[in-house]
Amino acid sequence: MESLYEDSSQIHGEKQKHGRLGALEAEAEKRVQRNRLLVGVLAIASLLLGYVALANDWMEPIWAAGMIRSGLLLGALWVAMPTRGRAAAWANVSPWWFVLGAAAMFFVMRRPLVLIPLALALFVLAIVIPILTGKAKR
Repeated sequence: MESLYEDSSQIHGEKQKHGRLGALEAEAEKRVQRNRLLVGVLAIASLLLGYVALANDWMEPIWAAGMIRSGLLLGALWVAMPTRGRAAAWANVSPWWFVLGAAAMFFVMRRPLVLIPLALALFVLAIVIPILTGKAKR
């Protein structure tokens, strides 16, 4: 009889643990939604303020351009943030892709003329080879 009591207490403890986790997940979901809303509002405000400042000549154009640029960046971040129906855009990306991207940016900055043969190679890989092998998308 004691083992039955121990099992039921373990089950009850698991339910309490999952109940707390559910509450924590719900709170985290609310926080993410608030942050997403805040990023969207800041993006729109920055874009509008930059446009109005540029149109009315309130300040130097460089400041208005900076506000517009930051608004565009915040807008891109807003699009990539998670929603209720989908995870964040970066949720399923391997860390190695970030390393590869940083290395590629460094390489291109050091030797920008490398982009010409690289673009040609990508064109061949994406367009010509599928046509020659008969696996072109229809």
